[in-house]
Amino acid sequence: KAIATESKRKFPKNVNCRTTHSLAYGATVRSMGLSVGFFGPRDVKEKMPYKQKHLLAEDIRRFCLSSHLSYDEFAEEIGAENADLANKYLNLMSTGAIDCTHDFYLKMFHMLLASDDIECPTYDLVMLDEAGDLNEVTLEIFMLLPAKLKVAVGDPHQNIYTFNHTINCFEKLEGMGKTFKLPKSFRVPKSIAAPVEQFCKTYLNPDMMFEGIEDNPDAAIKTRGYISRTNSALVNKIIELNAEQTPYGLVRKAQEIFKLPLMVAGLKYQGK
Repeated sequence: KAIATESKRKFPKNVNCRTTHSLAYGATVRSMGLSVGFFGPRDVKEKMPYKQKHLLAEDIRRFCLSSHLSYDEFAEEIGAENADLANKYLNLMSTGAIDCTHDFYLKMFHMLLASDDIECPTYDLVMLDEAGDLNEVTLEIFMLLPAKLKVAVGDPHQNIYTFNHTINCFEKLEGMGKTFKLPKSFRVPKSIAAPVEQFCKTYLNPDMMFEGIEDNPDAAIKTRGYISRTNSALVNKIIELNAEQTPYGLVRKAQEIFKLPLMVAGLKYQGK
């Protein structure tokens, strides 16, 4: 959404900048009067072990992110159980009986495009960003949207979200058009780009080209960023910075980051 908002400011008024979710939302949620919310294990009303409820909710989510057009087909491929129950909740979402998820209305848009049940204008240009690391349903929508020109941009070596069921879309798009390399980065100065280029030429590809922007002495970075995969590592870093009396800022509110561990701690030590 941030990219679309920025593009609207930069492009002329006759350019309509929309994200995939924005197109899907308008064609489904807004036009059909649906409501968007969350669907998880607690929303499964049937009596069954919590683990089965969790698997059912996760399978529904995986289906919505897949290229399949029917849940039965998807369930057969992955060996999912309770297909009847999954179809029941998918139908409830489609009729507005329960809240649908963002993944669901994206899938619904995909199905409408695939069956020609929706009128869609022919766009001058459709761009697919981060194509090296996207889910299948977004790729399907990209391929189905009518357009005079389509451009997919990304790094085929950057498929880092496979745990979230993403794929390298370039493998699917291979042979469908022309491939161009983008050798210049606006994110790094030449002082960093030069050794990177030399390393890649030596060990990866002798034809590798990587160019950075002009070095700016006045833009020296004086701050440091810390990234952690777990909250515990983040807590340790905060304790260390507090001990050093070093000021710091958090990308998200502390309440949001530590809400879950504090709830668990509260349950564990309740009454003690």
